[in-house]
Amino acid sequence: MRRFVPGEGSMASLYGMQAAMNLEGEWKMMFWFFIGFLAKLVGKNGVWYAKCRQASLTDDVTGTMPPFDKCIVYGPAEPDKVAENIKQRMGCYGAVVADVNDLKRSAVLGHSKGLNPKEIAKILIDNPFGNASQKTPIVVIKNYAQFVKNRNKD
Repeated sequence: MRRFVPGEGSMASLYGMQAAMNLEGEWKMMFWFFIGFLAKLVGKNGVWYAKCRQASLTDDVTGTMPPFDKCIVYGPAEPDKVAENIKQRMGCYGAVVADVNDLKRSAVLGHSKGLNPKEIAKILIDNPFGNASQKTPIVVIKNYAQFVKNRNKD
């Protein structure tokens, strides 16, 4: 399967593909890969990645930054719980765990109570915090609480 994936992604790597298959299951990955191929023929992209989330969340050595550039990094197991814990520990308005890249893709994997994940994904779609050497694993969206307050007035 990895031979049919674009070369810049972690799924083009033997190790990245095997790691995702270990988590998702080989047959599930193969089934959705085939369905994704058929969907591409009719103009619908991303089916395989949507149905096999670890295919999009797993980063191999090409998709991570030091000191993790020698490791396979998996997506989070309980992203809603992680986001809620961050919110409680930091005393902030809310927190999300998101997968954002420089290819105009943004997915909120988990969020704390009171946040709208679709709105957050729209805010992050242009990846305003960078993607390469910027090293931005944690970001702050200023004035989000004010945005929500103003939106609710309308």
